[in-house]
Amino acid sequence: MDKVIVVYWSQTGNTAAMAEAVGQGITEAGKEAVICDVSSASIEELKAAKAFAMGCPAMGAEVLEEGEMEPFVAEVESFASGKKIGLFGSYGWGDGQWMRDWEDRMKAAGAELIGREGVICQETPDEDALAACRALGKELAAACAPTTVNSMLAAVNGFLNFAGWRECMVKPLKIQRSLFYSEDRELTKAEHLRLINAALRRGDERLALVIQTICATGIRVSEL
Repeated sequence: MDKVIVVYWSQTGNTAAMAEAVGQGITEAGKEAVICDVSSASIEELKAAKAFAMGCPAMGAEVLEEGEMEPFVAEVESFASGKKIGLFGSYGWGDGQWMRDWEDRMKAAGAELIGREGVICQETPDEDALAACRALGKELAAACAPTTVNSMLAAVNGFLNFAGWRECMVKPLKIQRSLFYSEDRELTKAEHLRLINAALRRGDERLALVIQTICATGIRVSEL
């Protein structure tokens, strides 16, 4: 599936802006982002999805919006097991307890949280918060990648083979691997120097030398 769904509820527009940033990350990762308000979201489409995101700000005593989002999340809990879910939202007071409670609910329902925790920001999302949302979108897109699907098929095929139902086994998706990463995933010279300088400022000369070695030779970390 090339489509990744982002469902949100927003009152002031802050969480809506975060949803747009998540969608941007999905698009940058090569998938189609479908961003929709919870009032128009399809539960059936989420049931069929492997990964999706939900966003909601903190309301009242740090809870989800109770009119639309809370009932929607309660329904998602019934089929969240095995899904990869990204959470995000803004808040105006408190310390983010509404998000920790939401994370616990999804984990208890059997979902795997993208990034292990939700992305939150206070009031209007700044550039750091938007960058975190874009990163969340990219992780969501990666969760829907063919390689991820193949790992799931391998597990299912292993069971089918064990049970003697070989005629039910499914062929894995064919993947054309790229020999080189795209240029937008390469470190620029400025980024390279910034990493080295950061290591030196920490007094970690060994780390600075390791960074220079990796960047100069292309050697893998496991080969150091």
